[in-house]
Amino acid sequence: MIMVMIRHLFALVSVLLAFSAVAQSWPTQPVRVMVGFPPGGTTDVIGRLTANELSEQLGKPFVVENRGGASGTIGAGVVAKSAPDGHSLILVPMAVSSSKRTHLMPEVPTVSETGMGLEGFEVLGWFALLAPAKTPSHIVQLLNAELNKMVAKPQIVTKFAELGAEPLGGTPERASVFIKEDQQKWARIIRDAGIKIN
Repeated sequence: MIMVMIRHLFALVSVLLAFSAVAQSWPTQPVRVMVGFPPGGTTDVIGRLTANELSEQLGKPFVVENRGGASGTIGAGVVAKSAPDGHSLILVPMAVSSSKRTHLMPEVPTVSETGMGLEGFEVLGWFALLAPAKTPSHIVQLLNAELNKMVAKPQIVTKFAELGAEPLGGTPERASVFIKEDQQKWARIIRDAGIKIN
């Protein structure tokens, strides 16, 4: 019985060491952080801040590449066609307002509070670092852990506040749900408003 337990323990330790070696081997080359907009805007600033922090935390270069055009879809297309190895990432921007007052400007009311008949109004501006489909889970989890460390740093919270943003951590699963819900919300709004693309 003890021999079987030792074998199982050895097998578990071997698997954990192998996983650790694989996780530590990434990144094996510079990581390209694609920003789908020209340099100088908020998306670029947050992209560069993120790339610098991840370079420092992981000891490997994260390099911003700007590919502006078509509202970010050119850069997104480049990353979507990249190898799913975690070496090409994209920072994706979205809209503007929220349903709760921000601690950055607590005296400013929300759109819902203005009495203009827009109760429940919520349009969130958000940024997420995304990798191509089929990127190995251990790379996604490692990147997520490093991003959560980054957004917890007081100097990062301050820099984001200067841009009018509040950094939040989370999980890849929660981000996936959030993105899907946001897409469904905007698809419904577009459909209900009868907006057509010519």
